[in-house]
Amino acid sequence: MYESYEMKKCLPNKMIESLALGNQMPETDDHLKNCSLCRNRIEIAKDFFRQMEMDLASSLSQREINLAESLESPIGKWIATPVQTMTPTLRPSVYAAASTIDLPKREIQRVGLLATPDKEILIRVLRYTSSGQVKLFLISKHKHKTELVLIKIPAIGFEGVTDKSGEVSIGKIDPSDWEMWQIEVQTASAIYTVTAMEDSEGRIRASRDVSLIPEVMDSITIECTREVQDSTLSVHVSKLISGVEDQNPVYRILVTRGDIMLKYQTTESSDVHFPGIPCQTGLQIRVFD
Repeated sequence: MYESYEMKKCLPNKMIESLALGNQMPETDDHLKNCSLCRNRIEIAKDFFRQMEMDLASSLSQREINLAESLESPIGKWIATPVQTMTPTLRPSVYAAASTIDLPKREIQRVGLLATPDKEILIRVLRYTSSGQVKLFLISKHKHKTELVLIKIPAIGFEGVTDKSGEVSIGKIDPSDWEMWQIEVQTASAIYTVTAMEDSEGRIRASRDVSLIPEVMDSITIECTREVQDSTLSVHVSKLISGVEDQNPVYRILVTRGDIMLKYQTTESSDVHFPGIPCQTGLQIRVFD
């Protein structure tokens, strides 16, 4: 129970908020009859709480949704460089997977290990002796840094995307110069999910605007269309940076369905076609900047 207050002593904020929320406090009646300032404070508090209730009840804007999505899958770019010896900084199971995994000696050759400066991402380079394929295995305690991320190795001109397990094949190459590599790891700038479609004049369309941080990218607009007769997914990307249209854009687009990678393509055209992939709900389209 709050103690009684003298007429000339204004009510504390906690009491004002309680009254604004509708709680009864008979001990404040006499003060409020004679204090217009406190009555006004209560009305201001009521307006604040009403506005708060309206904001909580209203649906999120598309921009708020996109920003929330970006927090769940933060956008990032990291550079991994070769390491010879490394003190474990991750949990033991992660470090063991990167360093001491038991591999068949005749089939798989350990080539090298790369890591980001903070050791948050480890990249094991392995060569399969029978096929000659060289693969990268990304390991991190943060899945968004290894799953469906763009990989670039400028020294050998490689560019590709990891699968859901953090693996990517870089082909039949000679990895003997791996100590000269720098491997860039980059998450998608935007993830577009086909959630609704409409059929109009023989074409199925789905579209959505994705707004990101203004300093990085103003907007990406993607349209998915499918000619009913040929089942080809077409993606149109329109990108603006700082309000000025990019004159020489390069689009790196990955199409997935669940855990399945359907197609990855790099193009300078804003219209990208994926034959044989039907436009349907559940498709995810990742755009790498």
